[in-house]
Amino acid sequence: MPQNSIVPLNDLTRWDDEDLIETTKAIQSVVKSGYFVSGHYSLALEARIGELLGGADVVSVGNGTDALALSLLELGIAHGDEVATVGNAGG
Repeated sequence: MPQNSIVPLNDLTRWDDEDLIETTKAIQSVVKSGYFVSGHYSLALEARIGELLGGADVVSVGNGTDALALSLLELGIAHGDEVATVGNAGG
């Protein structure tokens, strides 16, 4: 790969038409409902992920920083403890 090449991380132009139509309908449904968080869609997502994880309790959060912070708290990591992670993971 040439040095100046960019790897497309989320190139939606590469989706096939069926997936694009299905995803667009789902997005429109969420927007029309007015519930972006803490609504039917969030509850359904949490339930489905819980099923995939063998019945685990699942709580969705607003962003990756919240997910990391809550995960660290659950593990007993406290203020002053050292945590190594990637450079773009939280603030």
